[in-house]
Amino acid sequence: MSKTSVNDSRSVRQGPSQSPQMAKSDAPEISQIEAQIGVLRYAMMPDAIGEMNLAILRNYFDVPDFDAIAATVAEVVYKQADNDELTDSLTVAEILKKQGEDEAGLAALNFMQTPEAVAEKRGCDHSFDQYLDAMKWHKCNRPRESRFEVLNLRQIIDRPRPQWLIRDIILEIGYSAMTGDYGTFKSFIALDMGLAIATGSLWQGREVKRGKVVYVVAEGAYTTADRVKAWMIRHDHKEPPEDFHVIEVPTQIADPQICEELIDAVRDLKPVFIVLDTLAKCNVGKDENSSSDMGMFTDAMNRVSREFGAQVMAIHHNNKSGTARGSNSLPSNVDTHITLRRIDQRVVTVRCDKQRSAPFEAFALAGRVVELGEVDEFGAPITSLVFDPTTPPAPAVPKPSRSDNDREKMLEILRAAPDGLRAKVWQGQCGFVASSQFYAHRRTLLAQDKISAIKGEACHATPATPATPATPATPNRSSLECQSYSSYSDDSLESEQMEQAGVEEESEALDDSTFNDDD
Repeated sequence: MSKTSVNDSRSVRQGPSQSPQMAKSDAPEISQIEAQIGVLRYAMMPDAIGEMNLAILRNYFDVPDFDAIAATVAEVVYKQADNDELTDSLTVAEILKKQGEDEAGLAALNFMQTPEAVAEKRGCDHSFDQYLDAMKWHKCNRPRESRFEVLNLRQIIDRPRPQWLIRDIILEIGYSAMTGDYGTFKSFIALDMGLAIATGSLWQGREVKRGKVVYVVAEGAYTTADRVKAWMIRHDHKEPPEDFHVIEVPTQIADPQICEELIDAVRDLKPVFIVLDTLAKCNVGKDENSSSDMGMFTDAMNRVSREFGAQVMAIHHNNKSGTARGSNSLPSNVDTHITLRRIDQRVVTVRCDKQRSAPFEAFALAGRVVELGEVDEFGAPITSLVFDPTTPPAPAVPKPSRSDNDREKMLEILRAAPDGLRAKVWQGQCGFVASSQFYAHRRTLLAQDKISAIKGEACHATPATPATPATPATPNRSSLECQSYSSYSDDSLESEQMEQAGVEEESEALDDSTFNDDD
């Protein structure tokens, strides 16, 4: 094995010969690792150290998984050239090993520890420029790693089907949202879900997959202890669940750096369920009405979900119209959208507004007061709530509106005329409604088949027939989108706002109890 003159090392200052493009057909016989070690061997020649430009040498090692290792070796050799031990290949191999056990480092270590390398020590088969040119070729032609994995249909079909984290409610992987007005006990119910998962207990009669839970309590953290104590009393747990973990700092996960910090913080836990309560506190500084900002938030939820194969749930508030506040990017992007609606003092309905798999049927939960066996500073007992399944109360019969009363009076006038009345005559006898309202009510009565009218002839009242109760439709559980609310919801009542211009519907305010906080 011939040794090249030390003077060849001065080429480091000028760099290797430059070429416009290195085609793959020009591949050198020198492998990437051989080229890197060859350069290092030249660098370790004591006579060459004074001629080297460390910055240029460091630049040549800008290749995957090797730049930090090689630069460190070069720096050590450069600074301590008068130490004979550092010029020995085995000592440099130990330095390489010290920098990290990555693939390139191990390959370099193995190359330098071969019997030939030990025997020849600084021996080189090629010139310094040849090694540098080889390094440059390998750098220019290295394969790029793609972030995209292309799957065929067989891989898709054979992939394991996701299991339920809570049966029929949420899957073990994905991201979801639970929304509702303030005072709909969102945090109570999300906490109930998390504690059931952490203990493997049934959640409202449904099986769960047990695992570790991380709950981000971004607001109202002082209430967590009492709620957990009430849950423990209700479910007869003597000790707090070990697999339930809490973060009391808002996590702005739309910020990529903070998202990665959250992932690193809980990586060792390997959580199966992560709750962000609330979205507003975990998305500070972003515009909820912006589809771009909300898209970044849901993308971060997806990032966390994929990292752990977990379910990530955001708790969010509704707007005045009863839908999720802000851009519809949230309900559009999530896999599952659960809406809570308060129908009594401490009774809420849990409704599936969206589920990519089979949507569940709406059900009701009732809050039950639990005394914690403690008193406050005034001697009053400390209580909290737990939620159990309940039968929803029968829907209240809506009070007749003014429009209902006006239409009933119009029918009475028409029924009193056996031969019927022409529209103009009928309107003249209905002085209690304006002309525009009269014709709007007439159209409604026609649509309801309560009157009959033929153009140019008199209007007649239709004989009243007993109403036949409608048969409820069988839910289509294969649907990709959730069906409408169940029969006990009053969402299906027809609005008559166009007919009642300026007339507001009456509503009763719910009792604001101690537990009607911003949950």
